[in-house]
Amino acid sequence: MEKSKKSHCYTFKSVYKMKRLYLLFIILLSNVLLACTQTNETLEKRIKNGTLTYKECNELISHGRVEEAVFSLHNFILRFEESECCDVNDYQDAVLQISNYYNKTGDVFESHKYLDNAMQYIDKHIKDPKSKFYHCYNDGFVPILWLELGKLEILINDYITAKSYFQRLQMACDYNNFSGILYIEVLHNMAIAYLRENNLLLAKLYIEEARDLYENAIEKAPGFAALYSCLGDTYVACGHFEDAICEYKMAIWLDSLNI
Repeated sequence: MEKSKKSHCYTFKSVYKMKRLYLLFIILLSNVLLACTQTNETLEKRIKNGTLTYKECNELISHGRVEEAVFSLHNFILRFEESECCDVNDYQDAVLQISNYYNKTGDVFESHKYLDNAMQYIDKHIKDPKSKFYHCYNDGFVPILWLELGKLEILINDYITAKSYFQRLQMACDYNNFSGILYIEVLHNMAIAYLRENNLLLAKLYIEEARDLYENAIEKAPGFAALYSCLGDTYVACGHFEDAICEYKMAIWLDSLNI
């Protein structure tokens, strides 16, 4: 009889503990759901108000909300140009991202507009001691927007303007002793501009220098597929088609999804 009472008591305590745990779980889950709902409501309001950070814009893209991200990036750019409220690299990346979006949708002129407006802003403020760009430029900042603008100028057949952007970027790289992939890409695209103008002599000089630098870069980073693809492009421009095919095959073997 006593054993029966004890077992009944233990059962009652166990049930009571389970109920308490279940209740605590329900309360915790409710609080989490409420917090998520409030966060989503806040996010939606900030999207409408155009006050998202660059990182939050990227998160929208990762969730497939591209149009809202483009709208938010546009507002982010405007906010920066009004008050320079964030990092200059975030500004530059935001401009590149929205420009690439329009370029991929076939709207080259809208893509060009964002890059051109940003470059005008940078050119205007880079000599202003109150601007963030003034301090960044003196610390070795290299505006990669020049490269993308030059590429777009090639697309719309304005080779003279394209070369002017590449030359400015080349001088910035030389001034800051910058000789990485960006510098090689500048030479590569400068060669493309000369090729389109049928200036084969200068095109060959840039292509050969870019080729040598690509080969050196591959020795340092042999697993970087994009380098093999770019080296293949330089071989094509030089007329070395068999070498180009070898490099393209290597690039595909390394990264078949993105080449």
